[in-house]
Amino acid sequence: MEEILDKLLKINGVEGALVVGKDGLVISSVGTFHPDPDSFGAGVAEALNHLDSHFQARGVCQRVTLDQQTGVTHLTAINEVTFLVAHGSTGINLGRLRLDSDQVSAALGEQL
Repeated sequence: MEEILDKLLKINGVEGALVVGKDGLVISSVGTFHPDPDSFGAGVAEALNHLDSHFQARGVCQRVTLDQQTGVTHLTAINEVTFLVAHGSTGINLGRLRLDSDQVSAALGEQL
């Protein structure tokens, strides 16, 4: 699984990538996370569950991009219960990140 996630680390500015369940359990991670992958994954799961419950009438989230002052976090659904998460610096090429995240998500979906 790490070999597949490594594809995202090749994008200029991507610092880390992980697979997290909606329960907050990190299944796999590569790269660096602050404070750590488990805390990062738990925070992502909490945000996803909040978004899904708030926008339930429109269906579950397929993609979410958080553009923050210190960087970008991009989430892509792998299946109903797991998400691919990539985070990186500001100024990252969002189009490339989205395209590669879709490809990585599809490859991970075959393994999960």
